[in-house]
Amino acid sequence: MNSTTLQDVFRSSFSNYSRQRKLPLKHYKAAQAIMSCRTAAQGGHIQKCPLDHESRIQYHSCRHRSCPLCNAVPKEQWVQNQMKRLLPVRHFHLIFTLPHELLPVWRYNQRWMTQNLFAVVADTLMTLSSDGRHLGALPGLLMNIHTWGRNLSLHPHIHCLMTGGGLTEAGEWRETRRAFLFPSRIVRGIYRGKFLAAQQLKLGHTLSSPNSLSASTNENFSESQSWILTKPTRIAC
Repeated sequence: MNSTTLQDVFRSSFSNYSRQRKLPLKHYKAAQAIMSCRTAAQGGHIQKCPLDHESRIQYHSCRHRSCPLCNAVPKEQWVQNQMKRLLPVRHFHLIFTLPHELLPVWRYNQRWMTQNLFAVVADTLMTLSSDGRHLGALPGLLMNIHTWGRNLSLHPHIHCLMTGGGLTEAGEWRETRRAFLFPSRIVRGIYRGKFLAAQQLKLGHTLSSPNSLSASTNENFSESQSWILTKPTRIAC
């Protein structure tokens, strides 16, 4: 059985990896925390039985948000807490992403781009849900952001878990009868338009951007098909 941990990988490879690349300070801090977690570098205390028959040194955890040693239990607790929040109805899984041509803007403005991505995705889904032609009700929605792809490349996208129905203005539950919540073409068009409109207003004012990207560059993304990764998938709960 292979017992190699992420900590082992960092200890054996991070030094050489970091010499070949220019990394942000936060990445160095995360790596140092992971490599030193539960070692003498973090300090520790002595644990022993009252009769002094046995004692041992217990090294402290780093408590960094990226450390799997520290976050295995909290992660499982978070999952269980989210499961308690789910309604006993059908749910749909939707994924919203950005064209990779916008990654330079993302790198320069991570906080604003993240906030805008959440706001635009929620606004898009609520706009469609309130429309009587699609649902005409207020659904339940959970959103979570991932910033990396499976190959560890920068790939910001939001996963949404949305109820297959919602509350009407009369307080009654209305369930969708479709195999999918909304047509992907319509979702993509609204989401893309809202995101680019918000970015267009900010570029050149409060947003920083590389010299190779100007406000007019938005036009190049208007026909991109990479704004939604997959069609909404139905999930039974």
